[in-house]
Amino acid sequence: MKKIILLISILTIVYGFSSVDDNHLIPEKSGLLESKFGVWKGTGSQSGMSWTIKITLNSNEQLIEYPSLGCKEFLILIDETTTQLLFRETITTNTVCFNQGFVELIETSETTMDYSFYFSNAENEKGKLGATGSVKKVK
Repeated sequence: MKKIILLISILTIVYGFSSVDDNHLIPEKSGLLESKFGVWKGTGSQSGMSWTIKITLNSNEQLIEYPSLGCKEFLILIDETTTQLLFRETITTNTVCFNQGFVELIETSETTMDYSFYFSNAENEKGKLGATGSVKKVK
């Protein structure tokens, strides 16, 4: 038991995690996610092609939809700073969209954020930049 507590303490110091919930480490929160609760809409683009984006952020779940592509995905928060949110995507509908990528949202103002999509690399970490765009708060 002492070894487990020691391991959790070391991980907390090294990686900045605040607690353990259901055997998952939870990233330290800066308050940015809560300040961005609401519905965000915009467009993304990749290789000359563009599509619509709708992001819903609330206390229960975070979702991203690409309405023009027919995709809907859960977002799992994996990192948060005072200006940046990093999520892991998991597709729930349609297989046209890439599954298990990363979505980064960077605050540019109270009502706008830059959107970046990253592919997973071989180590299942944030890899190559795949798409960019921006979203604006609508609700």
